[in-house]
Amino acid sequence: MGLFEKARGGRQICLGMPSPHELTPFCLKQTINPDDVGLCNLILQKILSRGHMETIRGLDLGTTSIGFSVVRIDTKKEQDEIIKTGVRIFPEGLNNDHEPRNKRRRDMRLHRRQLRRRRIRRIELSRKFKEMVLLPEFSSDCWNKLMEQDPYVLRNKGVSERLELHQFGRAIYHMVQRRGFLSNRRSTGSEEGREEEGIVKSALQDLDQELGESTLGQYLSEQEIKRGRYLDRNRVIEEFKRLWQCLRAYHAEILTEKIEKELYEFIFH
Repeated sequence: MGLFEKARGGRQICLGMPSPHELTPFCLKQTINPDDVGLCNLILQKILSRGHMETIRGLDLGTTSIGFSVVRIDTKKEQDEIIKTGVRIFPEGLNNDHEPRNKRRRDMRLHRRQLRRRRIRRIELSRKFKEMVLLPEFSSDCWNKLMEQDPYVLRNKGVSERLELHQFGRAIYHMVQRRGFLSNRRSTGSEEGREEEGIVKSALQDLDQELGESTLGQYLSEQEIKRGRYLDRNRVIEEFKRLWQCLRAYHAEILTEKIEKELYEFIFH
């Protein structure tokens, strides 16, 4: 029987209960005849049989164990009884090198995502640069030939000499691919993350002293080892502005302030 029961004669009886444990007050939608009293008693007995006993099941999930408990509570007498408790322990999911077994698979998946996003970013950058007449069509013969030019030479030359628009685009495209570390980025909460950030900031301070008044492009063009360095995002932005200021004198009709602002927002934000 449920909350609504059919009495004889088709009349519906509604027992209003805030909860299964609060049996009063209750109401009847219609007046019950004396012949229906027995049916009401059956309904009340059914409710009382559901009664005031509750069973609560709990789980405690850990990295190497699962704990459980079953408790029965008598809400009327405000008493409880532990029916069953236990724990199941299993080996930690580590390999022989004490690393998670899925770490290699997870790292490979992360690497694939990074490569895919990097490629998508390259395509989006090339499309934007083509719209601004700074690069040719992506993957075209002209594109491939342009990409063979040493970008460090172009970046070194561009702060003091004339570059063609596609050469200037090649230099900026290279800078975008290596935008550097943003020093005001939120620090990682873990101890390992803070230690790594400290190493990066120390390397950036050393690089800043070596640069002096030179741009990153000028400095790296003279270095034998150009890759594998920590770069400061602010230095990359500074070089971008110096290149734009120098080459605007040669391509004023293309390198307008509007294009500069639009390209800056697209690259660094």
